[in-house]
Amino acid sequence: FVDSDEFAPPAFLAAHLACHLRAGRNIVCRGPVIVTHSLQAPFDARGGLLDLSTAYFDTDNASVRRDHLLRAGLFDESFSPYGWEGLDLGFRLRGLGLRRVFHRAAAIYHYRPNLSPEMLPALLAKEEERAATALLFLAKNPSLEARFGNAVGWIARLRQRGLAWPARIILAGVLRERYFACLLAFEAEARSQGRHGRQRHHPDV
Repeated sequence: FVDSDEFAPPAFLAAHLACHLRAGRNIVCRGPVIVTHSLQAPFDARGGLLDLSTAYFDTDNASVRRDHLLRAGLFDESFSPYGWEGLDLGFRLRGLGLRRVFHRAAAIYHYRPNLSPEMLPALLAKEEERAATALLFLAKNPSLEARFGNAVGWIARLRQRGLAWPARIILAGVLRERYFACLLAFEAEARSQGRHGRQRHHPDV
């Protein structure tokens, strides 16, 4: 699985195939997704920490046997117009007992143009679509992992490698997500009751 805005190196398919031949039948193969800003020389980009992903399955760069895909039930097409169908399928593939194997040689290059003010409306519209389909995703997969991904695992790995500041950024993002979700809920509740705010006392953590 790849996306239409990606460049695959000449050995890309061979790397995925080698992973399946080496690791056995019951796997999902994942490779790095390296962001590139060049259409003329996409493979000159060098991957970094932000290009890594701990997602079990990601349609940016993944391969799985056809029979496993059929057993998992294919994609849920009710995730429309955009968002979450790949992660939802990944949960079902993992439910079959498939092991994820990360193969660094199976890298793909995801083209993203440099950000400009003209691009912002389209990016915001895409996030609105993703927010709408997130309700379906969370209803089908009511777990903390579905809501936050493998954030705890990432934080632990980064701290083990002495990378404290990326771990703090990830933790801040998770906490910030909860803050904004609660803020919007409290705001809606206050508005419906004709109030302007409410106070709660929380212990220090």
